[in-house]
Amino acid sequence: MDESENTQFRTEDFYNALSSSDLETTDNESQQGHSWTTQVKKRKRVATGSPATTHNNTVIRVPSLQNAPNKYLLIIASINPSIKLGRQNPIKIQKALSDSVGVAKNLKQLANGNLLIECQDKHQWKAIQQRTSIGEWSIRSSLPKSTTSSAGVIYNVPLDIDIEDEDLKSVMKGQKVSKATRLTYYDKNSNTRKTSRSVKLIFDVPILPQTINIGFNSYKIKLYVPNPIQCYKCQGYGHMAGNCSNKRKCRKCGEDHQSNECNTESPKCVNCKGDHPSNYKLCPSREQQKQALKVVKRDNITLHEANKQVKAKAKARPVVQQLEAEHTDIKKGYKNTNIIDQVIPIISVAMLNILTSQTPTSELNLEKVIGFVSMATKQMFGFDYDVSKGLQLANRVTTEML
Repeated sequence: MDESENTQFRTEDFYNALSSSDLETTDNESQQGHSWTTQVKKRKRVATGSPATTHNNTVIRVPSLQNAPNKYLLIIASINPSIKLGRQNPIKIQKALSDSVGVAKNLKQLANGNLLIECQDKHQWKAIQQRTSIGEWSIRSSLPKSTTSSAGVIYNVPLDIDIEDEDLKSVMKGQKVSKATRLTYYDKNSNTRKTSRSVKLIFDVPILPQTINIGFNSYKIKLYVPNPIQCYKCQGYGHMAGNCSNKRKCRKCGEDHQSNECNTESPKCVNCKGDHPSNYKLCPSREQQKQALKVVKRDNITLHEANKQVKAKAKARPVVQQLEAEHTDIKKGYKNTNIIDQVIPIISVAMLNILTSQTPTSELNLEKVIGFVSMATKQMFGFDYDVSKGLQLANRVTTEML
C-alpha cells in the first residue's frame, strides 16, 4: 500500500473527508482565542447527469460517512496523477469496484479528486488494499489520516526551546510525535508575524494523548482545531475564492459588488444578517463554524454533518434554556418549602390559640391575629416576635392583595 496519501496531507480532506490537518497555522497565544489560519478548497457541487454525456460532472449521491473510527475506511487514487477517480464516470467506478471486491458500503468523492471508500467489512477492506487496479484504472490505496494520526496543541512552551533540535525530536518521537510545529501569530503593533509559545503536534496514533513531557515539564495536550476558512468572494465559509461558484458579495454591506467599491456606513453581514462586516471575528456564523470544526475533529465526521449538528443544537438552545430556567425555578421552590414548612406549624398553633381563647369573631382584628402568631412563635422557637413589625408587614401584604 502506498503511504504517500498519508505523508502529504491535503487540506480539503479535512473538510470533505476524515483526515487530520497538517497545515501552516497562526496562534494568538490564547487557548480561548485561536487565530490560526488555514487554506482549503471546496468541493464543487454539480448536478447528476447522464454518465454517457456528462460523467465528468457527475457524483455519486451517497449518505455521509459518520463515526469513522468504527468503520473500515480507505482512500483510493489513480497511479496516474492526471487521472482523478472521483471525476470519472461514477457508474463505471462503482461497477469496477463491485466486480473487483464487491459492493462497497459507501463511496465519497473528495475535493482532491480521490475516492473515500467505506467498506462493508474487514475482509473487503483488506481486499481493496491488496489490489493494484479496478477496472481500467491502476490504483493505490491509503488509510485516511484520521485513522492513523491525531493533531494536538500545547501552550506556554518557552521560546528558547528549539522545536527543530534533533535531541528534542528524538525525545518526542518516543512519545509518538511525528511532527512538531511552532505556531505564529500576527502582531498588529509591528504588522509582522511573530513566534508564539504554542506548538502544534502531529501524533502517529489516532487517539490524542493527554500529556507530553518536554524536559522537566509536562504539557497538557488540547485538540487542534484550525480557524474557519472564509471565501473573500462570496464571504461564505469552508472554501476559497479560487473554487467559488457563488456570486460576489461585498464584505461590508453584503450586496453584489466589490468590497473596495463600497461606501456604506451601515454594514450588514452576508452570513448572519447582523449589523457588522462579513469578516467580523465575533460573527455568530463564524462562531458556529468554529464549533462545527471542533465536532469534525472530535467525532471524525464531515463538515457538512458537523454543521447540521451544530445548527440543530443552536435551534434547540432557546427551548433548553427555557427548560433550565423552569428547572431553576422549581429548585428555588423546593428551597422555599423549607420556609413554608416552618410557617405552616406557626399558623396552625396560632389558629389553635385563637380557638382555645374563645375570642369572639367580632373582636378579632389583624393586630390580635399577629399577637397570636407571636405567641405561637414563642411557644415553638423560644423567642419573642416583634408584633409591630409583623403588623406593618401584614398590613402591606393585605393591602397589596386587596
